[in-house]
Amino acid sequence: MLFHPIVLYICNWVGETVQELEETRPEAQEYQVFLDYVKKTYSSPNSTFPPCVWASVPTMEPATTNGAEAFHCDFNSQFCAAHPNIFSSISILLEIQAQTYVKMNSIAAGERNYVEPKRLEIKQRRMRAWAEVVNGERSVMSYCLYMGSLNAAMQKKKRV
Repeated sequence: MLFHPIVLYICNWVGETVQELEETRPEAQEYQVFLDYVKKTYSSPNSTFPPCVWASVPTMEPATTNGAEAFHCDFNSQFCAAHPNIFSSISILLEIQAQTYVKMNSIAAGERNYVEPKRLEIKQRRMRAWAEVVNGERSVMSYCLYMGSLNAAMQKKKRV
């Protein structure tokens, strides 16, 4: 729960945050293995995916600007079996195609996208919490706890 909010950091803070998480981690070996992997792969400037590639401050922009990633996430959520039958797959693809046409026509007509009030509220909470960290009113660990619980609540609502 604490790890997810790290993606919303300025890249210079990631190493410090991972270090702080390591100091407060439970004693189980799995946690150390995970944190070693994170340090090797994501948290140092010489890692495979350094923080300046993926870390950013919270904004009101969409969670991903990677269209392929957004499509893949939505596409995978449409299936309830690992190997669906061809008719189910084609039906889902046709539905996605129809949604895409609607979106393209809406953009061409200059219509604005509707954002659910709950999503807007969550983004505003993220922005306020980040401002508190930057202003020194909230600690980084407090931010991690807050954002982790906020993200967990959002994931829980998505599953319902």
